Amino acid sequence: MDGPPVHEVTNPFRRAEHELAEAAGAYLHNTVRDAGVTCAVCTTPVSGCHRCLTCERAYAAAALGEIVVPLIYGIKGSRSAGVLRGYKDDPRRSARARYARIVNGLLYLGITLHERCVERQAGQPIDVRLAIPSLKDRPGPHPFAAIALRMNAISQSPCLAPRFAAIYDHSISARHFRLTPDVDLTRRHVLLLDDTWTSGASARSAALTLRRAGARRVSVMVIGRWLAPGYARNARFVEGLQNPYDPRVCPVTGGECP
Repeated sequence: MDGPPVHEVTNPFRRAEHELAEAAGAYLHNTVRDAGVTCAVCTTPVSGCHRCLTCERAYAAAALGEIVVPLIYGIKGSRSAGVLRGYKDDPRRSARARYARIVNGLLYLGITLHERCVERQAGQPIDVRLAIPSLKDRPGPHPFAAIALRMNAISQSPCLAPRFAAIYDHSISARHFRLTPDVDLTRRHVLLLDDTWTSGASARSAALTLRRAGARRVSVMVIGRWLAPGYARNARFVEGLQNPYDPRVCPVTGGECP
């Protein structure tokens, strides 16, 4: 498996938990797994359905049944959204660094505590982790990939790269990404890492690329599931998010680890 054996709860874990609670614990919230209340895939609010319309269409069109594990909600107009956007786009260097530490802590704790939960749910150990690159023509390495690389959650090779002239249009297509080098992933389980899930198109496009390379299972862990309070019944759902983020709440089950 790429990366370090991050399953053991060690002193660095305790420090990360404490630092995250101090920096952002009061305004971050765990995603919710509640049948008929949230989408079974991406945890967005639904009205009595198993999956949201976007996830249902993706499943019907491409038979994409990946395990998707968002760690928190990124609520538009709130401080949680500021974290997901600010660590890469805030014009103030000090603010970017502050937000990046929060993203770093979330990713570290998510993998440390819950990668095994993903493996149990999938019924197969994870063989490799890959970061999903941006399709928005951002110059240089993406800040999220840099964070994941520094903590050895991913390696420099293999990696996903956007194809030349790929268009970010929320479509799902294996043509958006390429695997470099062109390795054989036959029968392997890949964990994709990303910062934000909005429509899920990038993650699903990356999953198709990996399936074409032979991957048996593709799971996705993202820092935040983006929510717009002005959409549908999201405002009422957001108002009900009262408990501060607890890294020990399993993002796979919404409660105890499986």
